[in-house]
Amino acid sequence: KKIGLAPAPEADRVTLDYFASHAGDGFTKALFVFLHEGGVLFGVAGLERREGDPEFSSDDVAALEALCLSW
Repeated sequence: KKIGLAPAPEADRVTLDYFASHAGDGFTKALFVFLHEGGVLFGVAGLERREGDPEFSSDDVAALEALCLSW
């Protein structure tokens, strides 16, 4: 199992269909999780935070990575 975690730059996040269509929901930060097995991408997930919430930290990334690798 391999995962890739990437904070989404705001300029990229707002161009993606899901985020563009949910722009009014108040979310302004995203962390994408790319799930790989054997080099094949088989899933993408993400977390969002609202304006005023803290930025995603390296501790958040480490905790999410540990969670993803536990399945």
